[in-house]
Amino acid sequence: MCWIVRKTYICVKDSIVVVIPRQVNEETIEAREQAMLLKERRQMQAQKNREKLKQAFLKKKLEKMKAAELKGRESETDKNNPEAMEQTE
Repeated sequence: MCWIVRKTYICVKDSIVVVIPRQVNEETIEAREQAMLLKERRQMQAQKNREKLKQAFLKKKLEKMKAAELKGRESETDKNNPEAMEQTE
């Protein structure tokens, strides 16, 4: 159970009386808010970084797929065109 008396908090728990200056409590609350803001900012930066990495991964995967498709087309045209095979030999 706690009471606010003038500029202090007076708390009683298990027959122990604790007197906390209100300014200290307000500083603690402010520090917690700042820590929460920092945590949120770090989470946003981490999320942006993950998104960038994901986009880079998808771009590279797409490039590989396009390269494999081109290679497949080239080998397919070589099989269908026997004159091209004779010229290379």
